[in-house]
Amino acid sequence: KAGSRLRWPKRLKPLSLMFIFPLVINNLKDKNTLKQFLFLMVGSVLIQSVIIIYLGLTTLNLSLGQGVGGTMSVTLTVGEMLATILGIALCFLAGFKDRKVKILSVIAICAGSVALLFTMARSAWVAFAVVLLIFTLVWNKKAFILLLTAIMLMSSGVFYMKGNVFLRKIETTFDTTHGTTPVRYAMWRSGLLMLKNNPLGIGIDNVFKNSERAPYKLTDPKYPSYGHLHNNYLQIAVERGIMALLAFLWLLFVLIRTGIIGFLKEKDKELKYINLGLLLALAAFMVSGIFEYGLGSAIYAPIVWAVSGILMTVNNEKPSKKKFDNKKFL
Repeated sequence: KAGSRLRWPKRLKPLSLMFIFPLVINNLKDKNTLKQFLFLMVGSVLIQSVIIIYLGLTTLNLSLGQGVGGTMSVTLTVGEMLATILGIALCFLAGFKDRKVKILSVIAICAGSVALLFTMARSAWVAFAVVLLIFTLVWNKKAFILLLTAIMLMSSGVFYMKGNVFLRKIETTFDTTHGTTPVRYAMWRSGLLMLKNNPLGIGIDNVFKNSERAPYKLTDPKYPSYGHLHNNYLQIAVERGIMALLAFLWLLFVLIRTGIIGFLKEKDKELKYINLGLLLALAAFMVSGIFEYGLGSAIYAPIVWAVSGILMTVNNEKPSKKKFDNKKFL
């Protein structure tokens, strides 16, 4: 009974994290507040990056092939956070004239990129690569071609440069016999089987309970059970059902469509690039979500819902409300 009482608050955690969405929508009322909110996010990434770099240089983590997780010591979560907010910093650099903003953005991007490397979070690396490609494609086509060429050369170089700790981590992505990759594949297969047997969902927080039973139990003795499936989309479908997944995908579609329309129509350059930064943040979330369950993280999920709330608020065009301008939107 005691265990059951403890599980109920945990089951409500995803819902409680979503409350940041209405909180942002109802309190973000003017452009200055919006900029301050986003600056704080970029500033927090800078602080976190400094901590990660310090730990990376003063501990044995990197030499042992382990990631550096910063204040919370959660490498995957901090990697997602960096990949998400660095997209906003890129757009500050490109879209704002204020010299202080540009300096903060440059420092945050440089420190954040190094910190992201130190996390050893492969999913976050892929997410940030996608963010960079989208940003350069929109910002400067020549930069996009150069970046794409650099990524291709670096990817091919992985097979010829041995011994580097970061390259070894990339190589493990394609190793289906050792490390975490085969375990993740096994979790996905198990999750798909759960979904096949329960298309309407097994219930929130029930993956752990089912993972201990046949036929969902993994053969690897190191993983007698698992609490989530390292995939946002599969996790939602397994716990809440296929219809819930479709609803979530529709929400993402609406957010992306709203951001694209806002970016294309907005005349104010700062707001235009804020729209792009928010789109990049969502892109990072969507890509990393293929490999991680970020929606279940009390550290990362609030960032995602905050970004979603800002995106919808900035582009609010209801007839009964004023359009967001340089001073306020109501």
